Amino acid sequence: MDHLYTPSLMIASNNLLMAELMQKMSNDVMIKITSIITDGSKLLEKIAENSPNYVLIDSELNDCKGVEIFKKIEQIPTTTRVIIYSFSQEANYLKCYLSSKAIAYIQNGCSLSEFQTCLGNVLNGKRVILSNVDSNMKERVNHREVPQYDFSLLTEREKAIWNLIIQEMTEREIANKLIISINTVRTHKSNISKKIGIKSKKRLTRIAASSAIAYI
Repeated sequence: MDHLYTPSLMIASNNLLMAELMQKMSNDVMIKITSIITDGSKLLEKIAENSPNYVLIDSELNDCKGVEIFKKIEQIPTTTRVIIYSFSQEANYLKCYLSSKAIAYIQNGCSLSEFQTCLGNVLNGKRVILSNVDSNMKERVNHREVPQYDFSLLTEREKAIWNLIIQEMTEREIANKLIISINTVRTHKSNISKKIGIKSKKRLTRIAASSAIAYI
């Protein structure tokens, strides 16, 4: 018998096809879908009743008043962490995420691999913003509530290294995981620092570890 702990996820979406696709994708990252909720008016009741580890909420969920539902979830006695799946380009959704206790913000249009990487980071306790969130959308959000670093210039390899840095991995550990040399890791860290405007690699490491936000 398998006694390994498998975290639970509730999906709240009136788009059943999307919900079922997410259910299939989540199987590869060892997370159990406990239920799919299509009626937003029953969401709080179902969270309180089932206490899932995570709930993924579609921003277009029926009978849900947009960002208000995120605030209501934080007011009930639950340890459930919120993942926002947004179809909206409104800055209000990203602003709500950054000012809330939600653990992830996923913009509609992400790929299969991005969605799975997002869930993997969430299971590691990292807050996640997918990189396909429109840069103009970020600019419309109050600058005090968003990270002041532009990750849009990073290559896929640099994003991978950033996501390992926030896990507090050493240069040697990163090199071993990505099968590259330590010098290559240092070069990438230097390039990341320059692109997002951080003056030194040491400061980059401190900021990454403290931010705990993964950019995919």
